[in-house]
Amino acid sequence: MTRPKPLASRARWANQPEPRSRRPHRVRRAQWSPALAQAVEELRGDNPMWGKRKLAWLIRREGVAVSTSTVGRILTSLMQRGLVTPVPTLRRKPGGRRFRLVGKRYARRLPKGLKPKWPGQIVQIDTVFVNLAPGKAVKHFTAYDPVAKWTVAGIAGRATADLAARFLDKVLRQMPFKVSGIQVDGGSEFMAGFEQACRQNKLDLFVPPPKRPQLTDVIDKSFLIGFAIFSCCAWVTAWRRAGSEVRALPRSLYSRF
Repeated sequence: MTRPKPLASRARWANQPEPRSRRPHRVRRAQWSPALAQAVEELRGDNPMWGKRKLAWLIRREGVAVSTSTVGRILTSLMQRGLVTPVPTLRRKPGGRRFRLVGKRYARRLPKGLKPKWPGQIVQIDTVFVNLAPGKAVKHFTAYDPVAKWTVAGIAGRATADLAARFLDKVLRQMPFKVSGIQVDGGSEFMAGFEQACRQNKLDLFVPPPKRPQLTDVIDKSFLIGFAIFSCCAWVTAWRRAGSEVRALPRSLYSRF
């Protein structure tokens, strides 16, 4: 079992939920020469749809020893500096995609590559069924901040939009930092009243694209960790209870074993 954390550590985490930077003080410098970077930039300008493998083959044909990974790193550096246009941007049709919506929702699609950088930027909320007994189940609401590692949980008999809105109020009260964004999985309990609550609290509501479970894997792992801890606690409690019952039996019943 995991040892409980000291109260001083919990208070320090609550006062400073944002983790410290782990970036090294001395970053590794680029190993390629300016001439090689210039050659890759010129070849990519002549062939804007070619990737690192074709460009590396062309450079090696000129007698320069370079690996495919190095050409990929050079292309990434050029894209970050704005000297090279990424291929998906060139393949995208002008005007973007057009969708026919019956009713405009407050929730919007999670932008590609958006990751939270400070506590409260994007708090993930999800629900899961918990079976207490055969034929009896409850809904377990969980809100998790992936930056501060802060969790708020709640129990409800059903998963409705009104109950989800009440849980959102609980999250805003118990989080030790300001919440500015919410990410949900697009379930029916996160529509109607829940979207209205997000609008009233001026929160950004994001929904991941379909068939992208990796965007909500953090909160799913928190469910598994919570169930594992609950199961371990229940197993230890049952084992202690069984041990106390065995010790209460007469010695003649278990002394031979």
